[in-house]
Amino acid sequence: MTGNLSAWAKLCSLKAGAGAVLLFEPDTLGELQDMLQSSRKPPLILGNGTNLVGSDSAEPIPVLRLGRKAAFGSLVPISNNRFRAGCACNLTRLLKQLAAMGFGGLSGLCGIPGTLGGALAMNAGANGQEIALAVEAIEGWDMCSGQPWQWRREQGGWGYRQSPVPPGVIALQTVLQLQTVDADEENRLIDAELERRR
Repeated sequence: MTGNLSAWAKLCSLKAGAGAVLLFEPDTLGELQDMLQSSRKPPLILGNGTNLVGSDSAEPIPVLRLGRKAAFGSLVPISNNRFRAGCACNLTRLLKQLAAMGFGGLSGLCGIPGTLGGALAMNAGANGQEIALAVEAIEGWDMCSGQPWQWRREQGGWGYRQSPVPPGVIALQTVLQLQTVDADEENRLIDAELERRR
């Protein structure tokens, strides 16, 4: 898999960083594995690039951002109130999509400008809610060992801005267990939170 030359300023919300980036956006696990095997340096992991200041270094830095076209950007019902979600999903769009289907309980997280993967990495939280409340399982890839990595709810490891996903592991998909909610009421809560954040 080959990367695309870009600039930090194009990848982060602050538009800061004149340095070069070699951007890889794998859509499948196979593409991710190929990218990691061919990269001379371990890549930096990037989600939405919100509140990120890029480098001014002229030497291109390898950056990995999960593609959104396939499994990494998908939402698939598993059973009842359980869903498999790709970690490249935009968090707010994901919560809106779930609300439309009558599932939620995390409306307070709407407006956090990031991906599901970023929310997992930092245990994103707001308004007395945190992503950890809904996470049943995480599937990832250990970039150091080149092996799959898995986490299950009973293993714990969450805390304030603390995640069970260790350094060197990129979260790929997660299983979420949501509350059954009234879609109209959940959407009202989401809209109110988005308005509050403006």
